Amino acid sequence: MKWIFFSFLMMAASYLQAQVKIGDNPLSISPGSILELESTSKAFTLPRMSTAQMEAIPTPLAGMMLFNTDSNCIYFYKGNNHWAGLNINEPSEIKPWPYHTNNLTVDTTGNRKGIISLTGINLEASGDFSHAEGRDAVASGDFSWAIGDADTAINYGSFSLGVGNKSTGAYAIAGGLKNIAAYQSAVALGQENKDSGWASLAVGLRNVIHNGVQYSSSVGLENLATRNLALQFTTPGSATFSAGLKNFNSGYGSIALGGNCFSTSTYSFAGNFNTIANTSAMAAFGHYNDTIPAFQGESYVPGETLFVIGNGTSNALRRNSFTMLRNGFTSINTTSLPGPAIPRAELDVRGTGAMIVPVGTTAQRPAAPVEGMIRLCTDCGTNGSSVLQGYDGTEWVNL
Repeated sequence: MKWIFFSFLMMAASYLQAQVKIGDNPLSISPGSILELESTSKAFTLPRMSTAQMEAIPTPLAGMMLFNTDSNCIYFYKGNNHWAGLNINEPSEIKPWPYHTNNLTVDTTGNRKGIISLTGINLEASGDFSHAEGRDAVASGDFSWAIGDADTAINYGSFSLGVGNKSTGAYAIAGGLKNIAAYQSAVALGQENKDSGWASLAVGLRNVIHNGVQYSSSVGLENLATRNLALQFTTPGSATFSAGLKNFNSGYGSIALGGNCFSTSTYSFAGNFNTIANTSAMAAFGHYNDTIPAFQGESYVPGETLFVIGNGTSNALRRNSFTMLRNGFTSINTTSLPGPAIPRAELDVRGTGAMIVPVGTTAQRPAAPVEGMIRLCTDCGTNGSSVLQGYDGTEWVNL
């Protein structure tokens, strides 16, 4: 009876104080606890149930806790019909960040000096906020990156990636094998390209862009972008594009496409094989075309070449099968003679063959003839024979 009475008093006291202590030291409870458990030999066991049983709990309250036997983890109810799991795993092995700073401080990601990979060898990252990784890589420019084998990035914001690349211009990028990006915003990608132009691009194998060239591109094999210093009233070597094999481009806004083509003037275009475009806005196609002397700059001299199609066979035997001058004079050359075949009249046909004019009957004549028309009329001659006729502005006459 005494034990029952004592237990009743303890429960009443606990109820009045709104505090409950279960386990060891029942008379000692923290003032901040509403329920306190204390034991060195027993544990607190949550309700255990499956996911289906957990989700079937009617009107759950936020903060409810249980042990889910399906997922083997503790769940608590967050509200809004959402149970969240507390997946408590064994702590994994703590591994150091695989880099250290240039002053050998491990795990210091915010160090002002460069970051060096712990897995690399012979690395240098001496620029502020620079990064070196691999072998024999040097990042000495601020905010520079050198990653790979013997790569170098030595200017502000430069980037070098691969093997033996050098990025020496500010904001320059060199990637691949033995590329050099040597001026501001230059990009050299592939193998053994050298880009010394400003905001220029060299991609492929052994393409070269000379210093002083601006925002130009060379793509392919051994193309060269340089400057024709004889150009007037412009900045030579700007905004050129070369693609293909061993093209030479030194103009302004000029294009060289194909193989061994030369574009050396403003807005000129040389395409196909071994063609030359050396006057402003000139287009050259075919192979081994011939040219005439040109004013080096943006001009519209009437006697300059505007459009040519070459059909020569070598540098020593250059010739044109078609030549159009800026004044519209045009020549068609069917001979084997070398040279530019400069037209001597509005239309100059060179050869030993013949010209074929339109052929038709009287009824097939043009409805609105123009003075100077020539045609072969198949029924206008004696006894309905054929005769060559021309229109004199008034009527068709026999020639």
